[in-house]
Amino acid sequence: MSQENVEIARRLLDAYNRGDRAACVALCDPQLEWVPPADWPENATIHGAEAVWDFVVSLNDPWEKGAYELLGVIDGGHDKVAVHVGRSVRGRVSGVAAEFDYWNVATFHNGKQVRSEWFLDREAALDAMGSAGEIARDV
Repeated sequence: MSQENVEIARRLLDAYNRGDRAACVALCDPQLEWVPPADWPENATIHGAEAVWDFVVSLNDPWEKGAYELLGVIDGGHDKVAVHVGRSVRGRVSGVAAEFDYWNVATFHNGKQVRSEWFLDREAALDAMGSAGEIARDV
């Protein structure tokens, strides 16, 4: 099951980069929980696959178009996968350059993502994986 979850995580990012709402929502449980990093000003949990899509798409409004890159994957076994996601961004108006560099712990149930929790670094992501983090392996 864990390799299937790694593949779902990859497909989710690919679909997001294509702007394919239907494909993203289909890979998620309708009650998906999306938890932003604690340091974000908008850090309330978002509930529901459709609401998550709308929120995540709106996060890109200030930036020039571009694709997010999968920088690494850690298989936590059973139901958890940690993915390292990055992207160089540039402000549409200001031209200011910045780096998006976060870790996501994705939890799966019955082939669907049910929780997406974001962290600043690998260690925090592994801690959030709990016992899954103890058996995690890079893939």
